[in-house]
Amino acid sequence: MQSNTYLSIENKIAHNLGVIVLASQEIESTLKFLTSVLGEDENYSVMQRYNRIKKKPLGEMTTLFASKAERGGREVKKLLKKYVNIRNEVVHHFVETYSKELTSGDKQAIVFDLASRALKLQSIAGQLKVFAAQVADTILNEDRPAC
Repeated sequence: MQSNTYLSIENKIAHNLGVIVLASQEIESTLKFLTSVLGEDENYSVMQRYNRIKKKPLGEMTTLFASKAERGGREVKKLLKKYVNIRNEVVHHFVETYSKELTSGDKQAIVFDLASRALKLQSIAGQLKVFAAQVADTILNEDRPAC
């Protein structure tokens, strides 16, 4: 995450909210890619599978992706649901989540909590991207003729 040392407290809040939104979108798009590629319905191409899910929100994508997990689907779903909740608490319920801090004027506590949430979401987004790259590499190597 970029240093935001010289930003006003309000801009730090906005910055961290932006990081959370972008990391959430990375997670969502990576889950859509993985779900499309790992889809078991051979009646549809990867693009057809993608087109069927491209408008689904993050919460639905975590459930759909977890259902495709060969092992540990329940644990995957639980973990991804945790990250969806981290996002939803601030994206959809900001005022509820931070009502005490907003009332007391403790904006620094909001910045700290948002930064912590942003780091967690960036971490899972990064891990999913690494997994997606490994899946893509495996698929590409399957199509190559042996030397």
